[in-house]
Amino acid sequence: MKAENISNYSVYNEGMKKSLLDKIFFMDKIDANLIVDYGCADGTLIHFLHCLFPEYTYIGYDIDEKMLDEARGKFKAGDKVFFSSDWEEIENIAMINKSTAVILSSVIHEVYAYGTKTDIENLWKNVFRRWFKYVIIRDMVPAFSIDKKGDINDFKNIIKKANSWQVKDFEQVWGSLEQNKNLVHFLLKYDYIDNWEREVKEDYFPITREELLKNIPDDYNIEFHEHFILPYIKNKVKKRLH
Repeated sequence: MKAENISNYSVYNEGMKKSLLDKIFFMDKIDANLIVDYGCADGTLIHFLHCLFPEYTYIGYDIDEKMLDEARGKFKAGDKVFFSSDWEEIENIAMINKSTAVILSSVIHEVYAYGTKTDIENLWKNVFRRWFKYVIIRDMVPAFSIDKKGDINDFKNIIKKANSWQVKDFEQVWGSLEQNKNLVHFLLKYDYIDNWEREVKEDYFPITREELLKNIPDDYNIEFHEHFILPYIKNKVKKRLH
């Protein structure tokens, strides 16, 4: 999979920082001592975790070398943190550890959006390995029922309040905002104006919750599950619609 161009790295990475507390929801639910961040970008999540739990070992994986260089700059010599774009190298470290977790935080939809069929197959093959005791998934994964006709009043409010050029761009790629799935999709990305050319084409909902569950092997049990809208997103949408 090729690294997708991000026109404004600082804006992109700043956006990733806004929900760090939510992103570490799993730390009181696992007993792993080695944590792999699959798609670590500039290492913000690992840096946050390392500040709170410096006794653990962290590995960051990403295909974007520029991001990895930024990530390495966040740590000093002696920190138990390692970054690589070579997944085989990371597996060789993980497979000798008996208590390892791999994090997929907002990465599934990006692999589906920018990767090939082989990249998608490799994603699931890579993370569901016997040496990963825990697989932690946090992403935008709606239920199949999201794909329905939307509320005409919500559509009216978006047409009145959103930038007309953004609506036009979005509908040319995804179709009418009268569809509930498209309207929700638009509301999740309309703020990313600095990286709009990239964001408008990215499929935030390439996989449903039902399809995600089918990819979990039988030898993995779901120990914790929540399916909800983050409060800050809900509040942002309310402000936009009313």
